[in-house]
Amino acid sequence: MSRLSSSETARIALARKKVEARAAIFRGRVEALPGAGQASKMGNAENRIRLLQLDVANKLMDEIDDALMAYQRRLEEAEMATAGQKQDHLLAARGIETIQAGSVRSRDGWRWLVAKRRISDSQCASGERFAKLHSVCMRDGLSVATNDNTGSGGLEDINDARLKAAGELRALRKHIHSASGSDRLFDLLEAVCGRGDTLRTLAGGDDRKALFYEAEMRVALDMASVAFRAWAKTTLAERAAQSQCSPNVHEG
Repeated sequence: MSRLSSSETARIALARKKVEARAAIFRGRVEALPGAGQASKMGNAENRIRLLQLDVANKLMDEIDDALMAYQRRLEEAEMATAGQKQDHLLAARGIETIQAGSVRSRDGWRWLVAKRRISDSQCASGERFAKLHSVCMRDGLSVATNDNTGSGGLEDINDARLKAAGELRALRKHIHSASGSDRLFDLLEAVCGRGDTLRTLAGGDDRKALFYEAEMRVALDMASVAFRAWAKTTLAERAAQSQCSPNVHEG
């Protein structure tokens, strides 16, 4: 009997140690997010541990975990809304209208990555270029021309710009497919930089999968940077050759 009692005591001690270790982690999270209002429930869980009501303590911490994650999502959404408002002028300059339903502004996954500084300057530049090309491809030429003061050639200019942008995107898709063996990374750029989908939405709400997509996004942006730099050098070389063959129109 004494041996059984000793074994049971050891089992309880081990279980308590595991729950206490978990509680220590949760205590840090609760203190880091006081606005979530979980301090009282955390104290209750710690009291349950002292009373050896370990199952109750674990259940309370599960509830705390859910509350903390919900609070973090609300903070993230508020942060995105603030960042989105700051970016509205930039979006307008790019010819992109921010979608709004009532008082709720749509979430823009690309704006979020930029605002949170999750990418480098070169990655940001390539993403902005992709976004601009996609925006040009998606523009309604007739409605834009109606509001444009460029004259009779406005619609033709817009259509030419759309064809050129579409050509650049096709070339980029080919470059990424050649380098990676699939269109997956290009499709990710199109979803986030083009349509403004969030990584979390693409991941179906799975935070770990969203982090994986974020890593893939950085790779895709790096590949786009390489392609855009190569095209820029080619364009500069072509312009230099043309300037050598063309007369100087500024000479008197």
